[in-house]
Amino acid sequence: MIFTDVVEAIKGFSIEEKLQIQLLLQQYLREERCEEIYQNLQNAKREEENGELTFSENIDELKQQFISRRELIKLPIEERKKILASQSDLMLEHYQQDTEWQELQMGDLIDY
Repeated sequence: MIFTDVVEAIKGFSIEEKLQIQLLLQQYLREERCEEIYQNLQNAKREEENGELTFSENIDELKQQFISRRELIKLPIEERKKILASQSDLMLEHYQQDTEWQELQMGDLIDY
């Protein structure tokens, strides 16, 4: 069965069945994301154990560690994923410690 067959089959389902599929897909996506986060954590632990991680409070020093977008695009996809996952983990930690950004999201939304 190909993707378009699945889509066409789902179109014929009842609303309740479509909602159940939606809930299942959301759960599957959450589980996959959790596994991805867990794998990134394991990779980070290995990198820390191997002395591959560098910590610094000097932003200029950290910027030098990051490669340019052009350099990143030239890398193999797996290497890019590792780099982006590492940067994502660093930003996650930053945003968990600095909650000022959450206060900015508290205002009213205005639709123009």
